[in-house]
Amino acid sequence: MLALTGDIGGTHSRFAVFERQSESIKLIESKRFKNKDFPNFEAVLEEFTSHFNLSYDVACLALATPIGDYEQPHKLTNCEWTIDSKKLKNNLKLNQFLLINDFTAIPYGLNYLSKLELFNIQSGTQKPDKPFVFIGPGTGLGVSLLARKNNLPLQVISSEAGHTTFSPAGKTQLALYHYLLSNKITPIWENILSGTGLIRLHQFLNVIKTDSTPELITKVGIKNPDSIEKQTLKLFLDCLASFSKNLTLSTLADELYFCGNILTSIMPVIDQEDLKVFCSHYNKHDTHSNIMHESSLKLILNTEISLYGAADFVFNNA
Repeated sequence: MLALTGDIGGTHSRFAVFERQSESIKLIESKRFKNKDFPNFEAVLEEFTSHFNLSYDVACLALATPIGDYEQPHKLTNCEWTIDSKKLKNNLKLNQFLLINDFTAIPYGLNYLSKLELFNIQSGTQKPDKPFVFIGPGTGLGVSLLARKNNLPLQVISSEAGHTTFSPAGKTQLALYHYLLSNKITPIWENILSGTGLIRLHQFLNVIKTDSTPELITKVGIKNPDSIEKQTLKLFLDCLASFSKNLTLSTLADELYFCGNILTSIMPVIDQEDLKVFCSHYNKHDTHSNIMHESSLKLILNTEISLYGAADFVFNNA
């Protein structure tokens, strides 16, 4: 059985074909596209499927938007595309066509990661009945949970925590909060912990206003420790530590998994001292610092994990 899967975000679309095997799944093909190069979703899907002479049985798309009835059309949160799975199922003559939230897909892909695809930030003490939390700044800010209970099936829980209100910790974050308000920017976490958020932090810190991109900020910040870009990365990680701490205390999770292109381009290569500062900010709490210290923090290096999760989901629900 072959599955067509997709991870459709606000900026990029990834597609893959997986084959179901006896005890696992095998990646056959994958390809990434820039959304701006295509007028609609049907066009980018046609671009991918036309490259491979394959016959699919089922499909599952992981979308960067809340998912309701998957047979109804869904508009992406940070892109004008609308995806109609019922229409696509008929056009492609598939047995099944499912939609799933992009961050709901990630926990389903966790078992397909190798140890080399996990970058350890902080070791913790795993407890079998505590949930996992998944956090990923990208075009938006994705969050999901994996609920675990002894002898019960795992349950993935979607979340829109990225749209909760930014709660500043410290003078710099408080000044950032007022900066957002003065510029008529809604103070939610997604407007800070995202690609656009990274640009906003750079503008907040930079007296001389210049245009930049997340890629350029990251590149300069990693290379030049005395640059505004480096200060931007440090503030970004400081805010991420605050947001992650809030999620840990809200869910009592004992493992946090970070993912996405932004963090995979920062965390493995930034100074170790900066990661220590990140962990110190995360662990600091007047009452429950023990909870923070006991939780493990990991970065998922495999940026195709949503595709694996979508394949696992559709194969187990076909």
